[in-house]
Amino acid sequence: MDYERAADAYEAARGIALSDAAVYEAECEMWVQRMEVELNSGKSPKASFERALGACEGALTIHPESGAGHGRKAWALWMYGNYLGGSGQDPSDILKKAIQAAEVAARLEPRNANHLDTLGNAYADIGSYEMSRGNNPLESFRLSAEALEKAIELHPNFAWAYNDLGSVYRSIGEYEASRGIDPAKAFSKSIVYRKQAVELDP
Repeated sequence: MDYERAADAYEAARGIALSDAAVYEAECEMWVQRMEVELNSGKSPKASFERALGACEGALTIHPESGAGHGRKAWALWMYGNYLGGSGQDPSDILKKAIQAAEVAARLEPRNANHLDTLGNAYADIGSYEMSRGNNPLESFRLSAEALEKAIELHPNFAWAYNDLGSVYRSIGEYEASRGIDPAKAFSKSIVYRKQAVELDP
């Protein structure tokens, strides 16, 4: 996909429909997709993240109560926070903003499991960063698991939520093991959720 040409097209569309939040939301989605491509290619998604965030903010200026707009903003923030954490940088501020946006999205669209999955992933990444700094991550992991379990309640066949929940319990088990706590229960839950994810999406 030629993202620059697509961006030019969205800019032209905004000039025609200045009050149409859907144009900004579609542009945000495009830049989020580019972020995913860049992350999978080992490239920095910073520039695309900034473009995505700008487009999302444009949509929310027009339609502040858009659950989809807040959801896309949360996803872009989470992906960039995940990148920062994986690069050895402090992702806390970005991930906290992702949590705020995901919470708003979940309030506006309470039946949308994707917003809860984003929320769970953001809390999980904060927990992982806390653990890497020698701090106790269990509260962040608890909030992550709570959000992911709610996502599964809404969408029982949501394979990614099961997979993400399995990752959270694995992280809990690793932390417990490092502190001399029996991790068997956490690891057992991790295996169960990972197995369910594979069964749903082999």
